[in-house]
Amino acid sequence: KKKDVMAAQRDKFIHGCRGHRISDKDARKIFDLMEYFAGYGFNKAHSTAYALVAYRTAWLKAHHPRHFMAALLTAEKENTDNIVKYIAECREMGIPVLAPDIDASGMDFSVVAEGIRFGLSAVKNVGESAVRTILEARDRIGRFGSLPGLCREVDLRLVNKRVVESLVKAGALDRLGPNRATLCAGIDAAIDAAQKAIRDRDSGQAGLFGGPGQEARELPSPPPLAEWAEKDLLAHEKETLGFYMAGHPLRDYADRIRELVTHTTATLKEVQQARPATLAGLVGALKRRRTRKGDSMAVFSLEDLEGTVEVVVFPEAYAKHRSLLEEDAALLVTGNVEVADEQRRLIADTILPLDQAEEKRAREVVIVLSALGLEPDLVERVRDLLKERPGPCPVYLEVTQPRAFRATLKAGGALKVSPSRDLTLALEQLLGKGAVRFR
Repeated sequence: KKKDVMAAQRDKFIHGCRGHRISDKDARKIFDLMEYFAGYGFNKAHSTAYALVAYRTAWLKAHHPRHFMAALLTAEKENTDNIVKYIAECREMGIPVLAPDIDASGMDFSVVAEGIRFGLSAVKNVGESAVRTILEARDRIGRFGSLPGLCREVDLRLVNKRVVESLVKAGALDRLGPNRATLCAGIDAAIDAAQKAIRDRDSGQAGLFGGPGQEARELPSPPPLAEWAEKDLLAHEKETLGFYMAGHPLRDYADRIRELVTHTTATLKEVQQARPATLAGLVGALKRRRTRKGDSMAVFSLEDLEGTVEVVVFPEAYAKHRSLLEEDAALLVTGNVEVADEQRRLIADTILPLDQAEEKRAREVVIVLSALGLEPDLVERVRDLLKERPGPCPVYLEVTQPRAFRATLKAGGALKVSPSRDLTLALEQLLGKGAVRFR
């Protein structure tokens, strides 16, 4: 078929050449030369150009890693998935990525002594025009002294409530108030006061005593509110930055997760052939789709403390676990690793909520007791809790005394229990958070 197409093209070319008084013999020779060149010339030119680009970028990444990664982040600032991926790569390279700061950040990602500073225009809902007016005001007055002061100096048609709220949630205005909850609650009052001050200034009015700084005293600082719960603070960061900056919802569970997984997203990169794997993380970029047959399936990114990996949930697994698939859900996913070039993805088989995974997979229960203050009454209360929840799992008591000893004792067979969230909560209420482990 390819030969037939080529012959037709040759005949068409020869016919066209006749109109330019080129003989059929010469036309055929010219066509044969072009056909021969097309077999290798374009490929070589293309690969040579890409090789040069690859060499130059590799050299920049090796010799100027911070500048290279800052430029890469800037180029991808509209693509949240790539921003998350490249920030994870920065961390692997030992390059800190610093939070956005109204006094230190520029329009784009920039190189500073401490690492790479997050660019203001990469904060969601903050456009380049809004950033431009903020930077012009900063060049004019220097550091911003307060939230009302910031609102007075910028163009509020561009830096509106939504922009200011996003900057607060992203942590860019942390220096301007006691905490983010207080700053967020004061946005309306700050904008109203700034608009009044601008109207008075434009109309030539001044206070009774006038003088510089009088405007700044018009709005007393509101009483500080309690900061948002860590869960909400991190959720706001994810909403505005696309990832967690101040912490990670999984950080407090890192030790417990380590007992459940076979791989992390970082160690998954070392897998060279298909094999089973279990990973824990948060659901992101969830997309529900249909196969050609019309069956439902899903694709999402699973984010742990070290990066992300794509997870594919085909119809059979999707039918079993669809209710668990929600944005930011913490899951334990078991499946098969699919290897393609440098890419790895996980084909899901079973999915569990992370807060239930320990109990459902547990074969043994370990209870941590401090030898300091270990009274008979406390031991009896622990025993009673265990007796109320009989089951198949043996219980081990890990008795510790700081800088002295740690002893692990196996409880009697009569104290075997059924692992459950209820058991965990009851024991932690009695002994403290982290007092229960499952193996």
